[in-house]
Order: sequence, then C-alpha cells, then structure tokens
Amino acid sequence: DCPKLITDGSRPCRVHFKEFRDDHVEIGVDFRFRVPIIGDGYHQNKEACNLAIAKAMDKNKVQFALPTAFNYEVSLNKYGHLDR
Repeated sequence: DCPKLITDGSRPCRVHFKEFRDDHVEIGVDFRFRVPIIGDGYHQNKEACNLAIAKAMDKNKVQFALPTAFNYEVSLNKYGHLDR
C-alpha cells in the first residue's frame, strides 16, 4: 500500500512506543520515501501510508478513540488583537 516506501535497508524504518499517558499512547512512526517532500505527491503518499497503518490496525483489531475535544492556542498582540 506504500509503493514509494524505502525498504532496501538504505534508510531507517522505525515505529516506537514513545509515551504512555492517562488518556493516550504516543507512537512515533519514522518512514522514508522516494518522494520529494513538497507538492501533492508528498501529501498523497503520506495519506496512503497513514491509511495503510489504519488498515493494519483494523486487521489486527486495534482500537483507538477519536478526539472528542480540540484545544486551540491563540496569541494576542500588545493591543489585544489576534496575531496572524
């Protein structure tokens, strides 16, 4: 599902449990691809890889909760206006 993934051993392919928290487990995924890191091709490849990971998780009956809240950080300038 990830045809551009480098699997010949010339680049690292790592998956690590990074942290266990009360409300989540953080997993780091570090893959290398034969795709320039700009443009639609990059984003399409990244999406295909994420979908392949989700498919593998589903196949292995791994469950995870979807976000139920979003946190936004807003910065105001010295005049109390929103910084952009």
